[in-house]
Amino acid sequence: MNYVLTFQDFAIAISFTLAFILLLSRNHTENHPYFKAKWYILIAVALLTVQFMIQRFGMLRMQENYSIALFVNIAIFMPVAFLIINGMHILLTNKNLPRKIQNASFGLYLIGIAACVYYRCMRSDDMAIKIICAFCFMVHLISLHLTNMKAYHKLVNKIDNYFDFDAEPLIRFMLTSSSFMIGVSLFTPFIIITNNHILIAILIALFEISLIYFVARFIGYGNEVAIISAVNTSLGNDNETEEAEENNEAKTENDIETPDRIHVSVVDNSQNALLDLTSKLTEWTNQKKYCKQNLTIVILAKEIGTNQKYLSRYFNETCNLSFRDWLNDLRMQEAKKILLDNSNITVESIASECGFTSRTHFHTLFVKMFGMTPSQYRINNLVEEEK
Repeated sequence: MNYVLTFQDFAIAISFTLAFILLLSRNHTENHPYFKAKWYILIAVALLTVQFMIQRFGMLRMQENYSIALFVNIAIFMPVAFLIINGMHILLTNKNLPRKIQNASFGLYLIGIAACVYYRCMRSDDMAIKIICAFCFMVHLISLHLTNMKAYHKLVNKIDNYFDFDAEPLIRFMLTSSSFMIGVSLFTPFIIITNNHILIAILIALFEISLIYFVARFIGYGNEVAIISAVNTSLGNDNETEEAEENNEAKTENDIETPDRIHVSVVDNSQNALLDLTSKLTEWTNQKKYCKQNLTIVILAKEIGTNQKYLSRYFNETCNLSFRDWLNDLRMQEAKKILLDNSNITVESIASECGFTSRTHFHTLFVKMFGMTPSQYRINNLVEEEK
Protein backbone atom coordinates (compact mmCIF):
# COMPACT_ATOMS: atom_id res chain seq x y z
CA MET A 1 0.00 0.00 0.00
CA ASN A 2 2.77 2.45 0.92
CA TYR A 3 4.44 2.33 -2.48
CA VAL A 4 1.17 3.47 -4.10
CA LEU A 5 1.13 6.48 -1.78
CA THR A 6 4.79 7.16 -2.63
CA PHE A 7 4.08 7.14 -6.36
CA GLN A 8 1.06 9.37 -5.84
CA ASP A 9 3.25 11.83 -3.92
CA PHE A 10 5.73 11.68 -6.79
CA ALA A 11 2.95 12.30 -9.32
CA ILE A 12 1.61 15.30 -7.38
CA ALA A 13 5.05 16.90 -7.16
CA ILE A 14 5.85 16.32 -10.84
CA SER A 15 2.46 17.47 -12.15
CA PHE A 16 2.49 20.58 -9.99
CA THR A 17 6.02 21.44 -11.13
CA LEU A 18 5.10 20.96 -14.80
CA ALA A 19 2.03 23.17 -14.42
CA PHE A 20 4.15 25.86 -12.78
CA ILE A 21 6.77 25.69 -15.56
CA LEU A 22 4.09 25.93 -18.25
CA LEU A 23 2.56 28.92 -16.50
CA LEU A 24 5.89 30.77 -16.42
CA SER A 25 7.03 29.83 -19.93
CA ARG A 26 7.01 32.72 -22.36
CA ASN A 27 8.21 31.10 -25.60
CA HIS A 28 6.44 32.62 -28.58
CA THR A 29 3.20 33.23 -26.70
CA GLU A 30 2.41 35.86 -29.33
CA ASN A 31 1.82 32.96 -31.74
CA HIS A 32 -1.91 32.34 -31.41
CA PRO A 33 -2.02 28.53 -31.97
CA TYR A 34 0.88 27.94 -29.57
CA PHE A 35 -0.61 30.29 -26.97
CA LYS A 36 -4.02 28.58 -27.22
CA ALA A 37 -2.52 25.08 -27.07
CA LYS A 38 -0.40 26.04 -24.08
CA TRP A 39 -3.44 26.98 -21.99
CA TYR A 40 -5.30 23.77 -22.87
CA ILE A 41 -2.27 21.74 -21.81
CA LEU A 42 -1.73 23.85 -18.68
CA ILE A 43 -5.33 23.31 -17.56
CA ALA A 44 -4.96 19.56 -18.25
CA VAL A 45 -1.80 19.27 -16.13
CA ALA A 46 -3.43 21.32 -13.32
CA LEU A 47 -6.48 19.01 -13.36
CA LEU A 48 -4.18 16.00 -13.27
CA THR A 49 -2.51 17.43 -10.16
CA VAL A 50 -5.92 17.87 -8.54
CA GLN A 51 -6.85 14.28 -9.42
CA PHE A 52 -3.70 12.88 -7.80
CA MET A 53 -4.23 15.07 -4.72
CA ILE A 54 -7.83 13.92 -4.29
CA GLN A 55 -6.79 10.28 -4.57
CA ARG A 56 -3.77 10.70 -2.30
CA PHE A 57 -5.24 12.70 0.55
CA GLY A 58 -8.68 11.11 0.27
CA MET A 59 -6.99 7.68 0.52
CA LEU A 60 -9.40 6.56 -2.21
CA ARG A 61 -7.27 3.64 -3.38
CA MET A 62 -7.03 2.30 0.14
CA GLN A 63 -10.78 1.70 0.43
CA GLU A 64 -12.33 -1.65 -0.31
CA ASN A 65 -15.17 0.03 -2.14
CA TYR A 66 -13.31 2.31 -4.53
CA SER A 67 -16.36 3.68 -6.37
CA ILE A 68 -15.31 7.24 -5.52
CA ALA A 69 -11.84 6.62 -6.93
CA LEU A 70 -13.45 5.30 -10.12
CA PHE A 71 -15.63 8.40 -10.34
CA VAL A 72 -12.60 10.69 -9.88
CA ASN A 73 -10.68 8.83 -12.60
CA ILE A 74 -13.50 9.13 -15.11
CA ALA A 75 -14.58 12.65 -14.11
CA ILE A 76 -11.09 14.18 -14.30
CA PHE A 77 -8.82 12.02 -16.44
CA MET A 78 -11.11 11.88 -19.48
CA PRO A 79 -11.17 15.71 -19.72
CA VAL A 80 -7.39 15.74 -19.10
CA ALA A 81 -6.83 13.45 -22.09
CA PHE A 82 -9.17 15.55 -24.23
CA LEU A 83 -7.44 18.83 -23.32
CA ILE A 84 -3.93 17.48 -24.03
CA ILE A 85 -4.93 15.95 -27.37
CA ASN A 86 -6.86 19.07 -28.32
CA GLY A 87 -3.77 21.17 -27.54
CA MET A 88 -1.69 18.95 -29.83
CA HIS A 89 -4.35 19.14 -32.53
CA ILE A 90 -4.23 22.94 -32.44
CA LEU A 91 -0.47 22.82 -32.97
CA LEU A 92 -0.90 20.41 -35.87
CA THR A 93 -3.80 22.13 -37.63
CA ASN A 94 -4.33 25.58 -36.01
CA LYS A 95 -7.83 24.30 -35.15
CA ASN A 96 -9.63 22.51 -32.32
CA LEU A 97 -10.57 18.86 -32.65
CA PRO A 98 -13.41 18.23 -35.16
CA ARG A 99 -16.90 18.85 -33.83
CA LYS A 100 -17.97 15.22 -34.27
CA ILE A 101 -15.01 14.05 -32.15
CA GLN A 102 -15.86 16.61 -29.47
CA ASN A 103 -19.48 15.44 -29.41
CA ALA A 104 -18.46 11.78 -29.28
CA SER A 105 -16.03 12.49 -26.42
CA PHE A 106 -18.70 14.36 -24.48
CA GLY A 107 -21.19 11.53 -25.03
CA LEU A 108 -18.73 8.90 -23.79
CA TYR A 109 -17.91 11.12 -20.82
CA LEU A 110 -21.59 11.39 -19.81
CA ILE A 111 -22.05 7.62 -20.12
CA GLY A 112 -18.97 7.02 -17.97
CA ILE A 113 -20.13 9.50 -15.31
CA ALA A 114 -23.63 8.02 -15.27
CA ALA A 115 -22.17 4.53 -14.82
CA CYS A 116 -20.00 5.74 -11.93
CA VAL A 117 -22.95 7.42 -10.22
CA TYR A 118 -25.04 4.28 -10.61
CA TYR A 119 -22.17 2.17 -9.26
CA ARG A 120 -21.84 4.44 -6.21
CA CYS A 121 -25.56 4.63 -5.48
CA MET A 122 -26.15 0.89 -5.81
CA ARG A 123 -23.14 0.18 -3.55
CA SER A 124 -22.53 -3.16 -5.23
CA ASP A 125 -19.40 -4.50 -6.93
CA ASP A 126 -21.05 -4.81 -10.33
CA MET A 127 -18.52 -5.98 -12.96
CA ALA A 128 -20.81 -4.85 -15.80
CA ILE A 129 -20.60 -1.23 -14.59
CA LYS A 130 -16.81 -1.43 -14.44
CA ILE A 131 -16.71 -2.80 -17.99
CA ILE A 132 -18.92 0.05 -19.23
CA CYS A 133 -16.60 2.60 -17.61
CA ALA A 134 -13.54 0.88 -19.04
CA PHE A 135 -15.12 0.74 -22.52
CA CYS A 136 -15.98 4.46 -22.50
CA PHE A 137 -12.49 5.30 -21.32
CA MET A 138 -10.73 3.21 -23.98
CA VAL A 139 -12.92 4.33 -26.90
CA HIS A 140 -12.46 7.94 -25.82
CA LEU A 141 -8.65 7.65 -25.80
CA ILE A 142 -8.41 5.66 -29.03
CA SER A 143 -10.69 8.01 -30.99
CA LEU A 144 -8.71 11.05 -29.82
CA HIS A 145 -5.39 9.45 -30.69
CA LEU A 146 -6.50 8.30 -34.15
CA THR A 147 -7.75 11.81 -34.91
CA ASN A 148 -4.39 13.27 -33.91
CA MET A 149 -2.49 10.69 -35.96
CA LYS A 150 -4.54 11.66 -39.02
CA ALA A 151 -3.81 15.36 -38.40
CA TYR A 152 -0.12 14.58 -37.91
CA HIS A 153 0.24 12.73 -41.22
CA LYS A 154 -1.65 15.47 -43.05
CA LEU A 155 0.75 18.05 -41.66
CA VAL A 156 3.77 15.93 -42.65
CA ASN A 157 2.40 15.88 -46.20
CA LYS A 158 1.96 19.67 -46.11
CA ILE A 159 5.50 20.10 -44.82
CA ASP A 160 6.90 17.98 -47.65
CA ASN A 161 5.00 20.18 -50.09
CA TYR A 162 6.16 23.43 -48.54
CA PHE A 163 9.81 23.34 -47.35
CA ASP A 164 12.99 22.26 -49.09
CA PHE A 165 14.21 20.54 -45.89
CA ASP A 166 12.83 17.80 -43.66
CA ALA A 167 10.85 19.63 -40.98
CA GLU A 168 9.06 16.54 -39.67
CA PRO A 169 11.48 16.11 -36.72
CA LEU A 170 10.15 19.42 -35.38
CA ILE A 171 6.72 17.89 -34.76
CA ARG A 172 7.58 14.21 -34.26
CA PHE A 173 7.62 14.61 -30.48
CA MET A 174 3.84 15.12 -30.53
CA LEU A 175 3.20 11.75 -32.16
CA THR A 176 5.78 10.05 -29.92
CA SER A 177 4.56 11.51 -26.64
CA SER A 178 0.89 11.16 -27.58
CA SER A 179 1.37 7.49 -28.50
CA PHE A 180 3.23 6.80 -25.26
CA MET A 181 0.78 8.64 -22.99
CA ILE A 182 -2.26 7.09 -24.66
CA GLY A 183 -0.60 3.66 -24.69
CA VAL A 184 0.07 3.84 -20.95
CA SER A 185 -3.42 5.19 -20.25
CA LEU A 186 -5.05 2.32 -22.13
CA PHE A 187 -4.04 0.06 -19.24
CA THR A 188 -6.21 2.15 -16.89
CA PRO A 189 -9.32 0.00 -17.57
CA PHE A 190 -7.48 -2.94 -16.00
CA ILE A 191 -7.11 -0.78 -12.89
CA ILE A 192 -10.81 0.03 -13.07
CA ILE A 193 -11.67 -3.67 -13.19
CA THR A 194 -9.03 -5.14 -10.85
CA ASN A 195 -7.86 -2.24 -8.62
CA ASN A 196 -4.34 -3.73 -8.80
CA HIS A 197 -2.04 -1.48 -6.76
CA ILE A 198 1.22 -2.62 -8.38
CA LEU A 199 -0.18 -1.78 -11.81
CA ILE A 200 -1.35 1.58 -10.46
CA ALA A 201 2.16 2.47 -9.28
CA ILE A 202 3.78 1.42 -12.58
CA LEU A 203 1.29 3.33 -14.72
CA ILE A 204 1.62 6.48 -12.62
CA ALA A 205 5.41 6.41 -13.04
CA LEU A 206 5.28 5.76 -16.80
CA PHE A 207 2.63 8.38 -17.42
CA GLU A 208 4.53 11.04 -15.50
CA ILE A 209 7.73 10.26 -17.43
CA SER A 210 5.88 10.65 -20.74
CA LEU A 211 4.28 13.87 -19.49
CA ILE A 212 7.69 15.31 -18.51
CA TYR A 213 9.02 14.52 -22.00
CA PHE A 214 6.00 16.09 -23.69
CA VAL A 215 6.00 19.32 -21.66
CA ALA A 216 9.77 19.77 -22.06
CA ARG A 217 9.53 19.32 -25.83
CA PHE A 218 6.42 21.48 -26.03
CA ILE A 219 8.18 24.41 -24.36
CA GLY A 220 11.16 23.97 -26.64
CA TYR A 221 8.84 23.66 -29.64
CA GLY A 222 7.83 27.27 -29.09
CA ASN A 223 11.00 28.26 -30.92
CA GLU A 224 9.88 26.52 -34.14
CA VAL A 225 6.09 26.87 -33.90
CA ALA A 226 6.03 29.83 -36.29
CA ILE A 227 7.43 27.59 -39.05
CA ILE A 228 4.60 25.06 -38.77
CA SER A 229 1.96 27.77 -38.36
CA ALA A 230 3.19 29.28 -41.63
CA VAL A 231 2.52 25.96 -43.39
CA ASN A 232 -1.02 25.65 -42.00
CA THR A 233 -1.84 29.29 -42.64
CA SER A 234 -0.45 29.35 -46.15
CA LEU A 235 -1.78 26.02 -47.40
CA GLY A 236 -4.94 26.09 -45.32
CA ASN A 237 -6.23 29.55 -46.16
CA ASP A 238 -5.22 29.90 -49.78
CA ASN A 239 -8.50 29.56 -51.69
CA GLU A 240 -7.13 29.97 -55.16
CA THR A 241 -7.19 26.65 -56.97
CA GLU A 242 -6.73 25.35 -60.43
CA GLU A 243 -10.49 25.54 -61.01
CA ALA A 244 -10.58 29.15 -59.85
CA GLU A 245 -7.87 30.02 -62.33
CA GLU A 246 -9.80 28.32 -65.10
CA ASN A 247 -12.93 30.27 -64.22
CA ASN A 248 -10.97 33.49 -64.62
CA GLU A 249 -10.34 32.67 -68.27
CA ALA A 250 -12.32 34.79 -70.72
CA LYS A 251 -15.55 33.13 -71.83
CA THR A 252 -17.18 33.72 -75.18
CA GLU A 253 -20.85 33.38 -76.01
CA ASN A 254 -20.10 30.21 -77.94
CA ASP A 255 -18.67 28.64 -74.76
CA ILE A 256 -22.03 29.08 -73.06
CA GLU A 257 -24.16 27.70 -75.83
CA THR A 258 -23.76 23.95 -75.21
CA PRO A 259 -22.45 21.81 -72.33
CA ASP A 260 -20.21 19.84 -74.74
CA ARG A 261 -18.46 22.98 -75.90
CA ILE A 262 -18.05 24.15 -72.32
CA HIS A 263 -16.39 20.82 -71.44
CA VAL A 264 -14.04 21.03 -74.41
CA SER A 265 -13.13 24.59 -73.49
CA VAL A 266 -12.37 23.67 -69.87
CA VAL A 267 -10.22 20.70 -70.96
CA ASP A 268 -8.32 22.88 -73.42
CA ASN A 269 -7.76 25.57 -70.79
CA SER A 270 -6.56 22.95 -68.31
CA GLN A 271 -4.11 21.45 -70.81
CA ASN A 272 -2.86 24.90 -71.80
CA ALA A 273 -2.36 25.81 -68.13
CA LEU A 274 -0.47 22.54 -67.55
CA LEU A 275 1.79 23.13 -70.55
CA ASP A 276 2.39 26.71 -69.47
CA LEU A 277 3.34 25.63 -65.95
CA THR A 278 5.65 22.90 -67.28
CA SER A 279 7.33 25.45 -69.54
CA LYS A 280 7.85 27.90 -66.67
CA LEU A 281 9.29 25.19 -64.41
CA THR A 282 11.65 24.05 -67.18
CA GLU A 283 12.89 27.61 -67.63
CA TRP A 284 13.30 27.98 -63.86
CA THR A 285 15.29 24.73 -63.56
CA ASN A 286 17.46 25.59 -66.58
CA GLN A 287 18.55 28.70 -64.69
CA LYS A 288 19.48 26.43 -61.74
CA LYS A 289 17.43 28.48 -59.30
CA TYR A 290 16.81 25.30 -57.36
CA CYS A 291 20.32 25.70 -55.93
CA LYS A 292 19.16 28.58 -53.71
CA GLN A 293 18.98 27.70 -50.05
CA ASN A 294 15.81 27.84 -47.92
CA LEU A 295 13.39 27.63 -50.82
CA THR A 296 9.69 27.13 -50.16
CA ILE A 297 6.85 26.40 -52.53
CA VAL A 298 5.58 29.94 -51.88
CA ILE A 299 8.84 31.41 -53.18
CA LEU A 300 8.79 29.14 -56.24
CA ALA A 301 5.15 29.93 -57.01
CA LYS A 302 5.86 33.67 -56.90
CA GLU A 303 8.96 33.34 -59.09
CA ILE A 304 7.11 31.51 -61.87
CA GLY A 305 3.87 33.45 -61.44
CA THR A 306 1.44 30.74 -60.36
CA ASN A 307 -0.62 29.61 -57.38
CA GLN A 308 1.08 27.47 -54.71
CA LYS A 309 -1.84 25.07 -54.32
CA TYR A 310 -1.97 24.47 -58.06
CA LEU A 311 1.80 24.02 -58.07
CA SER A 312 1.63 21.55 -55.17
CA ARG A 313 -1.05 19.57 -56.98
CA TYR A 314 1.13 19.55 -60.11
CA PHE A 315 4.03 17.98 -58.21
CA ASN A 316 1.80 15.44 -56.42
CA GLU A 317 -0.38 14.36 -59.34
CA THR A 318 1.73 14.99 -62.45
CA CYS A 319 5.20 14.28 -61.10
CA ASN A 320 4.09 11.86 -58.32
CA LEU A 321 6.48 13.69 -55.99
CA SER A 322 6.26 16.14 -53.13
CA PHE A 323 7.79 19.59 -53.61
CA ARG A 324 10.73 18.61 -51.36
CA ASP A 325 11.37 15.34 -53.24
CA TRP A 326 11.19 17.12 -56.61
CA LEU A 327 13.65 19.75 -55.42
CA ASN A 328 16.00 17.21 -53.85
CA ASP A 329 16.06 15.21 -57.07
CA LEU A 330 17.17 18.28 -59.05
CA ARG A 331 19.78 19.17 -56.45
CA MET A 332 21.15 15.63 -56.34
CA GLN A 333 21.53 15.47 -60.10
CA GLU A 334 23.42 18.76 -59.95
CA ALA A 335 25.58 17.43 -57.09
CA LYS A 336 26.49 14.34 -59.13
CA LYS A 337 27.55 16.54 -62.02
CA ILE A 338 29.72 18.77 -59.82
CA LEU A 339 31.30 15.76 -58.11
CA LEU A 340 32.53 14.45 -61.47
CA ASP A 341 33.44 17.76 -63.14
CA ASN A 342 35.29 19.28 -60.17
CA SER A 343 37.37 16.76 -58.27
CA ASN A 344 38.95 19.43 -56.05
CA ILE A 345 35.70 20.77 -54.57
CA THR A 346 34.88 19.40 -51.12
CA VAL A 347 31.64 17.59 -50.40
CA GLU A 348 30.65 20.32 -47.94
CA SER A 349 31.09 23.00 -50.62
CA ILE A 350 29.05 20.96 -53.10
CA ALA A 351 26.24 20.55 -50.57
CA SER A 352 26.13 24.31 -50.00
CA GLU A 353 26.39 25.08 -53.72
CA CYS A 354 23.46 22.77 -54.49
CA GLY A 355 21.19 24.42 -51.90
CA PHE A 356 21.60 22.16 -48.86
CA THR A 357 22.08 23.94 -45.55
CA SER A 358 23.35 20.80 -43.81
CA ARG A 359 26.24 18.62 -44.97
CA THR A 360 24.89 15.74 -42.87
CA HIS A 361 21.48 15.94 -44.53
CA PHE A 362 23.11 16.06 -47.98
CA HIS A 363 25.29 13.05 -47.14
CA THR A 364 22.33 11.02 -45.78
CA LEU A 365 20.14 11.86 -48.75
CA PHE A 366 22.89 11.03 -51.26
CA VAL A 367 23.42 7.59 -49.70
CA LYS A 368 19.66 6.97 -49.69
CA MET A 369 19.27 7.90 -53.36
CA PHE A 370 22.44 6.39 -54.85
CA GLY A 371 23.50 3.71 -52.38
CA MET A 372 26.94 5.23 -51.68
CA THR A 373 28.52 8.31 -50.17
CA PRO A 374 29.41 11.31 -52.36
CA SER A 375 33.14 10.52 -51.94
CA GLN A 376 32.61 6.90 -52.95
CA TYR A 377 30.59 7.99 -55.98
CA ARG A 378 33.38 10.33 -57.09
CA ILE A 379 36.11 7.66 -56.62
CA ASN A 380 34.11 4.95 -58.40
CA ASN A 381 33.47 7.14 -61.42
CA LEU A 382 37.09 8.30 -61.60
CA VAL A 383 38.17 4.65 -61.63
CA GLU A 384 35.67 3.93 -64.42
CA GLU A 385 37.06 6.81 -66.49
CA GLU A 386 40.65 5.61 -66.05
CA LYS A 387 39.66 2.18 -67.34
